[in-house]
Amino acid sequence: MHSSCSSVPSTSSTPSLSGLRIGGPSTSASPSIDSGTTPNATVAASQILKFKEVVEYDGNGRLIIAPDGNEFIPAFSARHIVIEAIKPFYTERWGSWNEIQLDIRILMLNQFVTKCAWNSCYENEIQPIFKLKAALRIKEYLYEARKNLEKPGWLNADVWVKLLKK
Repeated sequence: MHSSCSSVPSTSSTPSLSGLRIGGPSTSASPSIDSGTTPNATVAASQILKFKEVVEYDGNGRLIIAPDGNEFIPAFSARHIVIEAIKPFYTERWGSWNEIQLDIRILMLNQFVTKCAWNSCYENEIQPIFKLKAALRIKEYLYEARKNLEKPGWLNADVWVKLLKK
């Protein structure tokens, strides 16, 4: 689980919150099973549990995130924002995160920062998780694209041709 933070307001220019609350009194974080399709406990135990991802936004419309090991909470929404932060800057034939020039990686991180907010006590954890997630998203997207021989819509045609030759 993620580390706890105090509710001290941040004075940094980096997006942060004065306290982080995920969920709420009316929001259940526990698995939900549709009772209409679950006539008894045996069937309930055998069903795949469905989790609802709780998402919250700050006053500027940024997704509130928190670190959880090598993940962000909420995972699905943050994963989507990571790839959306990468796409506008993916203009060269980079096969992996480490091949991307440092100044471009910084632009990608800054784009992510404009879309997400977190408590300032998580500051040192956010960037390494972003790097990890960005590297994984690039690897996954490019692998799928090459495997299916389908250019992703966000990738420039000339970059796609160069990647196929790589």
